[in-house]
Amino acid sequence: MMDKAYEHKEVHIDNLYLDPKNFRLVHEIEFGQKIEDITDPVLQTRTRILVTGNKNENIDDLLLSFTKNGYLPVDLIQVTNLSEDKYEVIEGNRRVSTLKVLYERYKLGLDIGGLDPSIFSTIPVVVYSEKSLENYQIIMGLKHISGTKSWPAWNQAKYLHYLIHEKKLNEKDVADTLGIKSGTIKRALRTLGLIDQFRICEFGEQFKPDMYTIFEEIIKSPNLRAWIEWDEENLKASNSKNLNRLFNWLSIDEEDLDDNTNGDNSPGERIIKNYTDIRNLRSILDDERTLLYMENTKSVDKALNYKDKQELLEAISISPQTGNDFSKNTVVLKNTLIEKVTNHFCSVNIENYKLFRNFRVENLNKINIIAGINNTGKSSFLEALYFLTRLNDIFGYYDVFRRRGKFHDELDFSWLSSVIPDEINISGNFEGKSISTKLVKEEESINNLNKNSYITSLNLIATVEDRTFTTQSRLFIEKENEIFYDKIHQLCFSTYTTPFSMQNQEELIRLHEKSVETRNIERIVKFINSRLDSGIENIELAGEMKRFLVNHKNFKSAVDITNFGEGFQRIFHISLQFAAVENGVIFIDELENALHHSLLVEFSKFIGELAEIFNVQIFVTSHSKECINALVNNCLTNSFISAYRFNYENSQITSNYYSGPSLARLIENLDLDLRGGL
Repeated sequence: MMDKAYEHKEVHIDNLYLDPKNFRLVHEIEFGQKIEDITDPVLQTRTRILVTGNKNENIDDLLLSFTKNGYLPVDLIQVTNLSEDKYEVIEGNRRVSTLKVLYERYKLGLDIGGLDPSIFSTIPVVVYSEKSLENYQIIMGLKHISGTKSWPAWNQAKYLHYLIHEKKLNEKDVADTLGIKSGTIKRALRTLGLIDQFRICEFGEQFKPDMYTIFEEIIKSPNLRAWIEWDEENLKASNSKNLNRLFNWLSIDEEDLDDNTNGDNSPGERIIKNYTDIRNLRSILDDERTLLYMENTKSVDKALNYKDKQELLEAISISPQTGNDFSKNTVVLKNTLIEKVTNHFCSVNIENYKLFRNFRVENLNKINIIAGINNTGKSSFLEALYFLTRLNDIFGYYDVFRRRGKFHDELDFSWLSSVIPDEINISGNFEGKSISTKLVKEEESINNLNKNSYITSLNLIATVEDRTFTTQSRLFIEKENEIFYDKIHQLCFSTYTTPFSMQNQEELIRLHEKSVETRNIERIVKFINSRLDSGIENIELAGEMKRFLVNHKNFKSAVDITNFGEGFQRIFHISLQFAAVENGVIFIDELENALHHSLLVEFSKFIGELAEIFNVQIFVTSHSKECINALVNNCLTNSFISAYRFNYENSQITSNYYSGPSLARLIENLDLDLRGGL
């Protein structure tokens, strides 16, 4: 029996037993399922197959690494003691499974590459005592929930449920310890409650863990919760009629499962296929006619288009029964005001935003480089222009401040109220039109406002020439915000990307869809193959959870994109932007971040080509002289480039303008450093 919390040992591979209740396998073996003997050979074989895959496809990367580089104990395997010389693996089941596969090959006399066979009898582990195991489970949560090696959402939710309901830990303590919000835990428990109801309905056997995000999106929607009459105290829906209807939309019809008339062994389709369908469902939930259309067509997207067409027909006084073919109608529904663009932004004036006061920039061009020393407003300048493109779309402001505050999940509106300025005022000229956006923060004195939960109000006023668009947002604590608007308008398509926004999976999915539609994905893969890794064959979205998987000739099966370097991911993310903002604007903060300087020349040339293909205006900030020089030397012709050095002097920001040709000459002849001096 150990006296201390843990000790280091070297253990033989045969004395390490895989954990059949590992949180990575939570969808295969339920918590609470009693396991008589963890050392049972049948149970161990089953567990190993769950970890490795039937053909070791789940450990391809580790097999390649171990046989090429040997075993590198960067992260020690964590175990608990089963008996005197037997240990249960609580962290490192993939690595142990990989070593077991290679040990079997070694005993058969097969090649194990550069792996030293002595490792099989001297595997370094950390053995935790029973007393310290609970603390370790918290550490495991830090690593796999709020850390760098996150589990899928379903596994995270089940782990949180385990800590609170099995280990009897307090919600607030778990949130504080793991560095997450209490709201995240509450939402996970609500989602699991709804899933429990689904699993006992007639379609329950169809549940799969990658459906978790669909149920989570239902719980996040106030009007869907109201529709199913969500009971917060018991964590269950109480409107059985609407709940059964919702579960039908989430399921494949039993007749479709039994009767495959297509002869292709493919089952029928669910009406709700992913979490984006839930977001669209919210828009049609109050329209029974549209819901019936959705059930007939088995498509949320078609139902949403149907609803839009009906509303438009009514607005232009065309009866649906007149026989007019809507597909031939010249009226097109768009959320952008300016579609045909040739000149984009030519000037901008920031009257009031952060350090900017009456700051004006002119001579804006196709590609605009913003440089300067730290704290001269480069990123804030991109944010201001991004606000202009979003007009009265308050969610654009939310998005920027969410990134500023590095919130991975929901924005903290109490925090937002404390950091957002009392007034933001920005104007400019886009495609020859005068535009402006103004946001004012003010407290309302309305009698029926609950002062205990009310924080403040944000009033957003946007103009394009003589047209005015407004939005008001009331912020609350522990209550859904209230947003009032006639219609949300955007100036043009735009994206704002920072190194932090690489983690926004929903945005990546949207951008990828457009790149596939325009075949831009083929250009991106070709560039990555020729400039980064010649083994790359394709990058695809896969599964309900929509993960990016990379097909590589060195791996038997596709691997998650997060297994590749940050530079690889950044290039992929930035390149996806262009097709999605055709005729619009891209704002790229710190272009060089995570990119090796050897890639900057070719990548700057590539984004210049994409800007030309999709008619996109680019604004780039950079702290790198190599990056700036690469942009000047490789993006289109220098006549399409404008460059600005931002300075902070006498408590105000000023700028120096350089045309592309002028900057190129100064760099060539004087080695000008645009960031701040020769």
